[in-house]
Amino acid sequence: MKLQLVLLLPLVFAFADAQDQCKAIARRFDRSFRSFFFIGETIKIPVNKPELAEHCKLPQRAVKSLKKYKELCTRGLSNQILQLAVTGITNAIQSMCSSESQERTLEVNRCLSNDSIKSFHDCFYRGERMLDTVSKWANNTNILPLTCCAFNFFDECVFTSIDKICPSSNIKINDYFQKFFDLALDDVRDLACGRLKTITKCEESHPRQTRRLRRIYQSKDTDENKRGSFIFSLVEISSKLSE
Repeated sequence: MKLQLVLLLPLVFAFADAQDQCKAIARRFDRSFRSFFFIGETIKIPVNKPELAEHCKLPQRAVKSLKKYKELCTRGLSNQILQLAVTGITNAIQSMCSSESQERTLEVNRCLSNDSIKSFHDCFYRGERMLDTVSKWANNTNILPLTCCAFNFFDECVFTSIDKICPSSNIKINDYFQKFFDLALDDVRDLACGRLKTITKCEESHPRQTRRLRRIYQSKDTDENKRGSFIFSLVEISSKLSE
């Protein structure tokens, strides 16, 4: 028995070390994500090329962390989804930060305000609450569909907020952000969500759980102690998908 214990100890420590490493990578990704969207920080919208170049380093760091997390911490479907996310987010960054798109990005940024950024933050807080709930009560069968449904509510929140930004402008800010999110998430949704790409489809397929998500989405819960980032909820969901 003692010999078996001695032989098992290196495996136990290796597993614990791998878990710690995955948590550290997730924290780095979370920091870059939060900084890019000014969550929990002073809002300073980049309105010239040097500021934009500096700001664009944040999602680039996030992608590096996401690649490392995919390689070390996931397998199976979770790994496939993250590979698509890496490619999609990289393309979305290009649509915002490449030399060809900088003028368009700066034009959009000059139309933003602290209040409009804070309305995005409200969507992230709602998304965090929904995904945190999914990570806790969904089972292996419905955790992926319900994650997709939570993101559908998040989309509704984001684009409702965007519609209120620069309403008298000809910038077409909605088209700009639609392109960004489509590039980042379309392939992921094709693989992970199938037909569950709208709230209506979620209501048809998972009526009881979708009603619960809607209650969370519409709730006036305080945002105190919330990060405004759903990265750690997604880590929990990813872990369940890798089981």
